[in-house]
Amino acid sequence: DQLIRINVSGTRYITYRNTLQLFPDTLLGSDRIEQYYNDDIKEYFFDRNRIAFDAILYYYQSGGYLYLPPGLEMPVFQEELHYFEIPSTPTGETTDSLKEDLSDTYPYNRYFYHLHRILDHPDSGVPAKVWMILDVIFIVISMTLFIAETDPKIESIMDSDENNKLRKVFFYLDAVCIIFFTVDLLLRLVVAPNKKKFFKRTLNWLDFAAILPFYIEIPLKNSSGITALRVLRLFRVLRILKVIRHSKQLILILQVLKQSCRELLLLVVMWAMGVVTFGSIMYYIEEDQDSGFTSILKSCWWAVVTMSTVGYGDIYPTSVPGKLVGSVVVFLSMVFMALPMTIIVSKFSRAYEEMKEPPNSLAGGPLGVGGGSGDQGSQVSVNGKPDTELGKKEKSTDCDSALIPLL
Repeated sequence: DQLIRINVSGTRYITYRNTLQLFPDTLLGSDRIEQYYNDDIKEYFFDRNRIAFDAILYYYQSGGYLYLPPGLEMPVFQEELHYFEIPSTPTGETTDSLKEDLSDTYPYNRYFYHLHRILDHPDSGVPAKVWMILDVIFIVISMTLFIAETDPKIESIMDSDENNKLRKVFFYLDAVCIIFFTVDLLLRLVVAPNKKKFFKRTLNWLDFAAILPFYIEIPLKNSSGITALRVLRLFRVLRILKVIRHSKQLILILQVLKQSCRELLLLVVMWAMGVVTFGSIMYYIEEDQDSGFTSILKSCWWAVVTMSTVGYGDIYPTSVPGKLVGSVVVFLSMVFMALPMTIIVSKFSRAYEEMKEPPNSLAGGPLGVGGGSGDQGSQVSVNGKPDTELGKKEKSTDCDSALIPLL
């Protein structure tokens, strides 16, 4: 029943040695832990992730239960598990999603892991940021070429150029961009820790759809399939969607929209009901007027434009009753649209605030204790629970402050 004190980046944990020795094959449960003993602070010191250690300590306390702490990405958690030699197959109960993640992703080739971090996690270091900047630059170049080649002046220059010099410049620049996008996609496929999840991600399929037209268009250039070429060139606009992977805010918007399917469905239903109802009413009011409401279908188009507050002005009511109904439609459309949108905006605000919250301020689990150095000192936990008898907090300027007596 000997107590052992562990300091993880300024956060102190106190647990029983025999609790750790339940798993002798791990770092904390074996004699290898002695090499981390610091004589200056009289503690076992680990300069590791504090949030992950909450879950790691609970792994010993619960007899093998493993959970992913809130605010911690899976690759970071995997690296901490690898460092503390926690097995990839937990002995206790584990959530199905985490068990699938661990079995498919941990452990695997270390070089692949670092390359995966560079390609898919722009915040993981300088190489990742450089790769992200290169990707964005090639996206901008590709979209600039896509837009510029449709300009009438550039088209006339291309048509009048007998040697096709400008056309070749456009082609080679586009080819360089496509080669970069192809290498990026293939590398992410090769180093992806979970191939099933890679193919399930919509953004990866968008990346594939963005580069595919280039390879199909080359053999079709000399053919007569002009319509097919135009359709393929239209798919090139999908390259702009590659930017989504580099923006947490854009990904957050997509996640919120996915979670708000019911609210969006409610919005569509209410919008469709209003379009049909007000379109029909307006048709019968303006039927005898020469105002363009020649059918209910055309009146529904007017309702769509009016309810969205766009107001093209191609058709509009001319009679007094029609104008009154139009005014009511504008007012009610704002009310109908605002109700479901309030729920969606509220979800987005909550998700955005959670994303902005610093990871170190999140609790690592039901028994985890956060802490740190600085003016607030370090918080001590005994066997994973806050110690209310040992002084609770220390006023210190760093983790080498005066020790709290155990007895």
